[in-house]
Amino acid sequence: MTVSETEQQRLQALMSYTILDSLPEAEYDAITQIATHICQTPISLITFLDNDRQWFKAAQGLTLKETPRQYSFCTHAIQSPTQLMEVMDARVDERFAQNPLTLSDPPFIFYAGVPLVDEAGQALGTLCVIDHQPRHLSDQQATTLISLAQQVVSLLKLRRSQTLLSQANQSLNDTNAILQAVVSSCPAGLTLFEPVYSNGELTDFKYVFTNAANAVIAGRSVEQMTGSTLNSLFSTTVTAGLFDRLKTVQQTGQPLQVQWQVTVEHGPIWCNLSIVPIGERVLLCAQDISQLKRTEQQLQAQTENLEQHIAERTLKIGQLSAWQNAILEHAGQAIVSTDINGIVRTANRAIEQLLGYKPEELIGCVVQIEPGTPENPVPLVSYQPSSDLPTSELLKTALETDGFFHIECLILGKRGQRIPVFMTASTLKDVSGKVTGYVGMTTDISALKAAEEKAEKTSRELKIFFERALDLHCITSLDGHFLKVNQAWTETLGYLAEEMEGHYFLEFIHPDDRDDSLQTYQRPVIDGFVNRYQHKDGSYRLIQWRAKRYEKLIYSSARDITERKKAEDALSESEQRFREIAENVDEVFWIQSADPFQLLYINPAYERVFGATSQNLYDDPYSFLDAVISEDRPMVEAAFERYRQGEEIPVQYRVQGRDGLVRWLNVRSFVMKDNGGVPLRCIGIASDITDMKEKELVLRQSLIREQELNKLKSQFVATASHEFRTPLATIQSSVDLIRMHLERSIQSPPPAVSRHLEVIEREIANFSELLADILTFGKIDAGRIPFHPEPVDLVALTNRVIETHFADCKDNRVVDVLIEGEPERVSVDQKLISHVLVNLLSNAFKFSQSNPKLLIRFGAQMVISVIDQGIGIPAEEQAHLFQTFFRAKNVVNIHGSGLGLVIVREFVELHGGTIRIDSVEHEGTTVTFTLLKG
Repeated sequence: MTVSETEQQRLQALMSYTILDSLPEAEYDAITQIATHICQTPISLITFLDNDRQWFKAAQGLTLKETPRQYSFCTHAIQSPTQLMEVMDARVDERFAQNPLTLSDPPFIFYAGVPLVDEAGQALGTLCVIDHQPRHLSDQQATTLISLAQQVVSLLKLRRSQTLLSQANQSLNDTNAILQAVVSSCPAGLTLFEPVYSNGELTDFKYVFTNAANAVIAGRSVEQMTGSTLNSLFSTTVTAGLFDRLKTVQQTGQPLQVQWQVTVEHGPIWCNLSIVPIGERVLLCAQDISQLKRTEQQLQAQTENLEQHIAERTLKIGQLSAWQNAILEHAGQAIVSTDINGIVRTANRAIEQLLGYKPEELIGCVVQIEPGTPENPVPLVSYQPSSDLPTSELLKTALETDGFFHIECLILGKRGQRIPVFMTASTLKDVSGKVTGYVGMTTDISALKAAEEKAEKTSRELKIFFERALDLHCITSLDGHFLKVNQAWTETLGYLAEEMEGHYFLEFIHPDDRDDSLQTYQRPVIDGFVNRYQHKDGSYRLIQWRAKRYEKLIYSSARDITERKKAEDALSESEQRFREIAENVDEVFWIQSADPFQLLYINPAYERVFGATSQNLYDDPYSFLDAVISEDRPMVEAAFERYRQGEEIPVQYRVQGRDGLVRWLNVRSFVMKDNGGVPLRCIGIASDITDMKEKELVLRQSLIREQELNKLKSQFVATASHEFRTPLATIQSSVDLIRMHLERSIQSPPPAVSRHLEVIEREIANFSELLADILTFGKIDAGRIPFHPEPVDLVALTNRVIETHFADCKDNRVVDVLIEGEPERVSVDQKLISHVLVNLLSNAFKFSQSNPKLLIRFGAQMVISVIDQGIGIPAEEQAHLFQTFFRAKNVVNIHGSGLGLVIVREFVELHGGTIRIDSVEHEGTTVTFTLLKG
């Protein structure tokens, strides 16, 4: 399970307690007070950790209600749900040393927290104590803090149990209310009986509940009947037949239906009884069919004795009156009658269900109809208690004119609610035709209005969906004419709706697709059919169809797949090119899925290089190891395991194929990952590098020979230089003796002798310089140049070099020194940098007639430039300046070894610097080297 899933479960558990942002509660406050007292800390908290905050249910010594979770000590505490976390000094704890709470005033120094863990093991928060100074809880304090934390968890469990109980009670109340409404509105009499036993024998039945309809039938009120027994309410003649039937059903468990005549206080009635067992109880449903029975009796009596016609007629009128009263009483519509002044005289029970008024509450009220407003033209009907109010003129005029009136209006309920109704009213007349009052029937159309509103909303939503959809939607007739198209047709094909509606669909289809399209159009369901529709600009677009025939219309949805088809074709072509390339290259190429680790593709080169079939590798991804040379196999196996874990590996090893040849392979792998960094594909390439390995072997052998030759060369240079220095020293000594003898002679030496002595001395100096350069270069080549950088005053070092080597030039030239920036000490090797400066300034004097310039620039880097205005260097030869013994063509008559710049570059690069030469022939040269500041 990942961390995010674990945290999500913890947050869901926390939300189930509905504790976050709840009001303070004394029980929780008491626990923090006890914790503060027991642990002797200024602060104690009950905390709960939300997604991004730490909320305090109870707090002692802290006014904050919450803090960001990222600064919370408690986040660390809940990582170990079964342990108390104690931080004795947060300032020395690397987790909290830089925490804003630790750095606050006063600071949070000491912390001890116990995770609040519920029965599912979820750590919801902590009970913690905090101090502003280091400290440590005693064993007793720690034990008490843990016990208090368990008490907090117990309070949480109690809170959730109370919440669940409240929800269950509410659900039960809602169910009871629905049942009560059904029972109360049922036109049939309903009664639930409970058996009453005496000495183990069933002796009576008790009314558990009964509805109003049954109370009317029985001639008792609901209150009288509820809780009473059958025998206590009715005489034996009434209960005898009913009791036996109830007992039979209760004992056999079989339902019973029967017609039953009984005499109650208001007279004999016929009932259609349905008796059903419900566990130990019995449900009785009674429908008064007295009218039906009386009608039968009347017909029978009329047939038997026409002489009693008048009596029967009178009886019939009475029966009809009772029937009308029953309709008025039990009708689902609210029926109200008024006198000619609009004062209510009667109202049935349905009025209570509609408006909340009991019928007796409306008696004497005046019916009022208020005309609607321009904003809401629907009239409002209300019942006003004052009898002084005049009858609504709107109602009175309509009834007196037509005798009949109906209107859709709002009616005001008892609680002020406005209920949409359909009202029908008519006049009541006596036998002479005189209007004596009015009767109105009101039907609740709330459900109808809600359905109309829902239908209208659905219609609007469907219209928006139809018009704004990205896909092409249309409705066509069975003969193929467009009846309705949406906006997407214009955006896709360029036609306006009026340019398509009423037109035959084949008009827009490519001629080659018309036969198939017409044949497909005859199907009741179309799914995935593709044809070409002509765009208004004359081009064709590929359209994919889904359609269904319903009654006499066809509803279709289509999508422009032109670009997708192009992409699919391009992908197919790309895949084909890939296979052509992959299957014809010399490298072994493969693709494997990361999860599961499975070979998806390998090209034919595998069989040639490894000497095994590709199918073997598909069956067993380790089978390639059979071809690996045994010495390389452990290394290859280790690399392959890293490769399986999604690591990109470069590895080289040897394989031996079926032809017996040993090949060197260079294997590289690449991992394709999704946006979350999870590996998806592993791609590998194995190249045959046998030829390269053979060349490397030759090169290594050549390098060894070259190193041996260089060693011999270095030994020769050192020996030769030593051997040359001895005769040079002898020659120099001889010259010095000759010059000393001539100086002591009375006669001046001949000019030719002095000139030849100067030539000898100059050549000795030049040759000594050459030997010194050769020895230095030999040390460089052997890597034996000592390098000891130290902080140096570069300006002072430069001045010493100039004073030592360039202060007494025979032509009186001097070095012009320029300093830019603030001088500072630089870490260099004094001996090597002195050599560089001497060499570059000597070249500047040698190849120019004016004063050389030395520019030292201090800044982010140390930059030194030697500038002359001499003969310059030909452009075509500047690329060879750092080659050993190279000299430009314009200096062949000027003394030099061709090693000076090579040595200078090596010394600069030893300092981690760079050197650059900028020169123009006949204008001058600038040599610039840059040093890193150390």
